[in-house]
Parts: sequence; C-alpha cells; structure tokens
Amino acid sequence: MMLKLFKSERTRSVSAEEVRNYRTFSKHDQENSHSKELQVFERFYAVRSLLEQGMKTFLDPAIGEADAASGTRVDAAGTLGESMTIVLCEPSTTDPFLLRTLELVADSTNARAIILAPTSLDTGAIEEAIPDAFTSGKISLEHLGWFDDHFDIPLQETLKLIDLLGNETRMRMLTPLFRRTSDKREYRTTINPKLVYKNLEVLSKARLVDEGEAGYELSGLGKTILAEFITFLEKTRKALDLATREKGGENE
Repeated sequence: MMLKLFKSERTRSVSAEEVRNYRTFSKHDQENSHSKELQVFERFYAVRSLLEQGMKTFLDPAIGEADAASGTRVDAAGTLGESMTIVLCEPSTTDPFLLRTLELVADSTNARAIILAPTSLDTGAIEEAIPDAFTSGKISLEHLGWFDDHFDIPLQETLKLIDLLGNETRMRMLTPLFRRTSDKREYRTTINPKLVYKNLEVLSKARLVDEGEAGYELSGLGKTILAEFITFLEKTRKALDLATREKGGENE
C-alpha cells in the first residue's frame, strides 16, 4: 500500500530559510497554529530534521492511501521522491488516532514515522497493537530528554563538551584544522608550548583530533562537533545582535 500526502488550508510548505531562526519560526507558527511554546519547539525540531535530510517539508499535512480522497492530519511530513517520513509531536499513546496513523505507516511500502517525545513515553499500547512497530524500523521513537527529570547524564556530557570547546586556546588549535593539518611545532609558534601539549592531550582524549603522519587533524567526530558548535555560536551572536538593535530602536 502506498501513502500520499494531502494538503489542506492548514498545510504549509517550510523552507530551510524559515528554520534558520527559531524566533522567526516561533512567531509565525504561533500565529498560524496557536501552539504552546513546547509544541512550537517540537515542530521546529521536526521540520528542521526533515529539511536536513533533503526532503520537501510540510507542517500540518494529512496522509492517507494513494487512492483515498483525504487523509489523517499529522504534525509534519517530508517527502523525497515517493518515500515519506512523518513526525508526530508529543502524542498520547492511548489516542486511537495515533494507533490508526501508525498502522497506516506500518502497512505502507513508502512511509516511516517518527514519534517525537520530549518526555518519557510508554510505548506499550503501540507495541501491543503493532508488535513489530519498532523492530521493523518503520516506526521510531525520538526522545528529547531535556524536558523531563532524567536529563542529568546527557546534560553533564554536553556541558563537559561545551566547557572543552569554550576554552580560547583549544579553539585556536581546532579551527585551523578546518583548513589543513597542524603539528606541534606550528602550534608552538603562536601558543605557549606547555599549553600545546596539555590541550592536544585533552583534545585527543575527547576524540576530537587524530594524529597522522602529516600532523594533527580533526577526527570525524571533531568535524561534526566543531561545525555544530561554531554554527551555534554564530546563531547566538546574531540573535544577540538582533535583540540589541531592536532594543536600541525602542529607545529612540
């Protein structure tokens, strides 16, 4: 069975430009859906994830069988050719609507579903209704563990990484590696040698750099983490600049 996406008056296509700025997305989404802030964040997270996968992305579409006249509304969906990924934000696992939607996805040949849960979610009802829901890969649960009482481990791990990257010397050692490899001798020309040895050890232990024949280079993990961190810093700087300009305009 093939599923297709239906559009209604509520459905809107989302571009990559819209999700570059949460503030803009939040304002626009609340005007259109009257969602609470956590729901807006979930929708923002969902569409950004779909766009990052190269999909045409929609908010509030409906899905249904290809030969049906209409479908069932979902929070977000992305299409890539005939394949489709739908996202259900913070659903109740006892809601008949959820089970019907997941059964449609499980029986389809071109769709998969992601259940986005900011808090712990009991999946017993889903597993009872669709025994192989999660093992088949057609349905997956993505738990955003920052909104419940059990976020201490990921929080501590993330804070350690932020503390590691928040060091000026380490950033001065890491960012040049986007251009080329560097060795200890090159680092020592601009950085205190004691700091070079100490921080190379820290960065290696964190698996952010590898040492090869030509010198030190970013590891696969290091490339990803550093790119995401610089992107976060740049977005934060722009948000602060915007807030400063707006405040200045109010005072004029």
